[in-house]
Amino acid sequence: MKITCEQAVIETQVSSVLCDKCGKEMSTYESPMGNGVCINYRAGYDSEHFGDGTLISFDVCEECIFNMVKELKHPPCKSTYLDD
Repeated sequence: MKITCEQAVIETQVSSVLCDKCGKEMSTYESPMGNGVCINYRAGYDSEHFGDGTLISFDVCEECIFNMVKELKHPPCKSTYLDD
């Protein structure tokens, strides 16, 4: 015989995402990140700045990414798949 009981399950969902640089909210209906990106970086062996294997994770909005890219010495190429 199986005895059953009801249980309430609490589920954690992302309701909004804030840019870690400027603080702007990035949430949209389509995606919790909206027009932004979550960057995850694990420091390598003998890391001078973070320590071996340290995981660095942060969220940045599109405007802050754009401003960071403008400051790069060698800016990345634009992808052409959106131009089709």
